Amino acid sequence: MSDDVAIVGIGMHPFGRHEGVSGMEQGAAAIRTACADANVKWADLEFAFGGSVAAGNPDSMVSQMGLTGL
Repeated sequence: MSDDVAIVGIGMHPFGRHEGVSGMEQGAAAIRTACADANVKWADLEFAFGGSVAAGNPDSMVSQMGLTGL
């Protein structure tokens, strides 16, 4: 196992009010954008970290992405 860490993609949901879209859904959209930016599949990731003061529990966003064993 390596101690190396790589940030290979970034993603952000547009700021503003979005009727009918929860903070969790906005976070999941940012994750999909970051994966596309990095040209990687979500299933290929070995670790995920999230942080937010407004969207509730960002670490639970992985379940929004359909991955619960990360």
